[in-house]
Amino acid sequence: HHIKQDIAIQNSYPEGVSWDEVTYETRLLSIVDIYQALAGRRMYKRSWPAPATMRYLDALAGIEYDAEAWEDFQNAMGIYPKGSLVQLSDNSLGFVMSVPENGNDLERPFVAVVRNSVGVDLTHHYLVDLEKERDMSIVKDLDALDVFGDKAFDIFTRIQVD
Repeated sequence: HHIKQDIAIQNSYPEGVSWDEVTYETRLLSIVDIYQALAGRRMYKRSWPAPATMRYLDALAGIEYDAEAWEDFQNAMGIYPKGSLVQLSDNSLGFVMSVPENGNDLERPFVAVVRNSVGVDLTHHYLVDLEKERDMSIVKDLDALDVFGDKAFDIFTRIQVD
């Protein structure tokens, strides 16, 4: 799964394997491997936020790995994978709860708002379906650890939607 589409790339290995010999599953696994290495927690490095990882991978599609496998991965994960913290156009913050399906706009997921537009953390949350709420949008993604510190995981796992 470390063979690159352009086998001349220095970190492509094993040597002597043609890109045509690499199965679709292995091509997909190479994307999963890079995603996990960047977004996953490691003791020796800080993890990347999932949306930043997706943007990085998108830039490499068709160069380091298969564009078709990337499209399938992106459709499954979304541009803002589940658990991503985002800022909405009304200045509220929320966690992405699900990825749009069936060819819907990947930039318009379901978001559970956890901090309102004036900066108050909520104890009871509400869902925003950005596919339906066309007057709202995601303006940027945030690193949940930067915003909530060690409480980020607890906030996400304790979301209560009224």
